[in-house]
Parts: sequence; C-alpha cells; structure tokens
Amino acid sequence: MVEPVTTVLTGIALVTKSVEFIKSNIQTAQDIGQFVGAIDDAFKGEKDCIKSREGKDLFATENVAQEIIDAKLAREHLYEMKQLINLRFGHGTWDEILAERKRRIDARKQAIREQRAKKQKQAEEIGEIIKYCGLGLTFLGFVGLVIYIMVILMNPAKSLEIWGQEKSEPYDECHDFKVDVMICLNEGADSTYARYGREYKGTLPRSDMFTMCRLKKQEWFVDDKGGKDMSYKCTYEHPQDLPDLIMTTGPRYQCPRNIQCKVK
Repeated sequence: MVEPVTTVLTGIALVTKSVEFIKSNIQTAQDIGQFVGAIDDAFKGEKDCIKSREGKDLFATENVAQEIIDAKLAREHLYEMKQLINLRFGHGTWDEILAERKRRIDARKQAIREQRAKKQKQAEEIGEIIKYCGLGLTFLGFVGLVIYIMVILMNPAKSLEIWGQEKSEPYDECHDFKVDVMICLNEGADSTYARYGREYKGTLPRSDMFTMCRLKKQEWFVDDKGGKDMSYKCTYEHPQDLPDLIMTTGPRYQCPRNIQCKVK
C-alpha cells in the first residue's frame, strides 16, 4: 500500500520528497488518487518557496541566489512529476489535474466571497431594521408628547399643581383658605401671615353689616276691619335716620326691646 508523504517538510524539501514518493510508487499505483496527497504537497512546497522571500533582505546576494535556485528546482521537480504522471496515466493527465485544481480553488474562493457577501447583506439588513425601529420609536414619542400637551391645554384646571394637592384631584377654589385656617388654628396667626411673606399687625378692619334698632312704640295690632288678634305692632327707630321699621309679633308675644337691622 502506498504511504502518504509526511507534511512536516516545507519549501523545496517538500517538493523533492513528493517527487521521490511518486518515482518510487509510480509503477505499482493503480489509481491517480493514490498520488493526490503528494501532488498537493508539491504545490504547497512551491508556494512555500514564494512565501519564504517575505521578511528577508531582498538585496542580499545569498538570499537572491537561494530564491532563484529554489524556484528553478521546484519548477524542475514539478515538470518531472508531470512527465511521470502523463507516462503512467496517459498524455494530458497532468493538465487535467491542474484544471481540476484550479476549478476547486476558484470554487472555494467563490464560496468565500458569497459567504462574505451574505454576511454583509445580513449586517446591512439588521442595520436597516435598527434604523427604522429607532425612527418608529422617535415618531411614537413625538406623537405621545403632542397628545400630552393637547390634554394639558384642554384641561388646564386639572393640570395645575396646587400646594398640598395632587394633580389628579379637582381644582378647589377654597383650598388655600382651608389651609390658612388649619395653620392659624395649629400654629397661630403669625405663621399664617408668614406664609404670604407679610407680618401680622393686629386685627383686620371689618365693616359691620348690621346695627341695633331700638323699640320706639308698641301697640295692639288692628286689622282693616278694626279687629284685634292679641298681637302687637312694633315700631323701631333706625340709628342712621332711615325710615322706621314696623313688624308684628305673634299672639301673646310682646315686642323685643332691640333688634338687629341692616346698616345703610
């Protein structure tokens, strides 16, 4: 059985070893597939000869000479391999191998390009989705802001933040007065006035709405027919020179000495 060529060798040594392997087994080989590994190693060795130039001084004499010699030896070994393959398996076999190798290399390159293009397209699609999602969220946020402003403008009373009240509570016009009363009862009048930034300076001026009217005359009540019903007719004098006030009492009730009456 044909043994494969070791892969630890590189460069011209790998090419030489591959050719020697094919020489020693060419007469007993029944199928070209037995030399696939050796052929691949030969091409790999030739590629290593080219790569070995990198990182070296390109103008050094020994490097230039070694590169030229290795390149020529690699070509000679490949040509020798070509002749051996064609003599054993027929004219044109080597060209078929090169064509098939090129086809596979091109197919692999094409697959890599397609894979990269697919990934690039997926990345672009994801970017488009993210962009449109961002635009959608921005639009929804703008619409929500407009609706919120419209609600505030349509319900200004409910949107006012009253001291000591929540926004959701209905507006209470007497709220401040109630708060003032509670502060006055618990902390005193000075604290109530301090809430408005002014100092308490005594009682507030207040105008009376009523005054005292005194009894001027009391007499029995007589109706239009001259009858009496045990009621009194009371006449009161207004202190502000207004017309006298006349009122009647119920049966057996006398006129009060004083009553409250409205001021002028």
